[in-house]
Amino acid sequence: MNPEQPNAALKDPRVRRAISAAVDRAQIMAIAFGGLAKPNCGMQFNVNNPLYVCSLPKKGARDVALAKKLLAEAGYSNGFKMKLVYPNRVLWPDANAIIKQNLLDVGIDVTLLPEPDANISPNYILKKNWEIMWFGNNAPTPILQLSNWFAIGGLWALNVGTGLATVPDDVKMNKLLDDAASTKALNARKKLLTELEAIAYQSSHFIPIGTRYRLSGTRIGDGIARPPIPGDLYFHIGMNPSLPKK
Repeated sequence: MNPEQPNAALKDPRVRRAISAAVDRAQIMAIAFGGLAKPNCGMQFNVNNPLYVCSLPKKGARDVALAKKLLAEAGYSNGFKMKLVYPNRVLWPDANAIIKQNLLDVGIDVTLLPEPDANISPNYILKKNWEIMWFGNNAPTPILQLSNWFAIGGLWALNVGTGLATVPDDVKMNKLLDDAASTKALNARKKLLTELEAIAYQSSHFIPIGTRYRLSGTRIGDGIARPPIPGDLYFHIGMNPSLPKK
């Protein structure tokens, strides 16, 4: 969510947590993505990742009652309006249409703003004239993925205003990431990341929805193809015989 937030409601972390509770991750991943990717209740990729932490209440299951309670506590019992920007990629409109309906159930009136990829950075991110955005985060390791979100100097941390050297929670998350990266013991590393994810949930500047994936056809045998990024289910297209040159 935009660091220079023009929407007063979204400045309240209770509202952001209400949005998280109101979203039906299972519905989004089953319908919009055909069950090919799974819901995610943590900030890391959840495939082949021993450090994965599920940090959302009820393992990320939809909780309309909690969403309404949080909105009431924040002074938005009657809901509010917000604009959701997303790159107009394959299947992403379907996912955001479900989110729009999910949030309407708790009184949040969402205007969807689909945009070509080329427009997102110059028209929204750089100008900081956006409220909330659907996007993704790729990285080869859990530490790097979390650093994108929360570390001082992280790409999405810069875009969203987390990871600032002057904010106590951000400084603490940065230290947790540094300590986790330098800790060799897996259990100790996961404990540090669990603490980080608890802080991340309380702020809810980022709301995890599902694991990303890419899909195509292949004739490559089992055990031969490997994803270039762990947790990113990517399979290369193999043609036999090859396509003609003309």
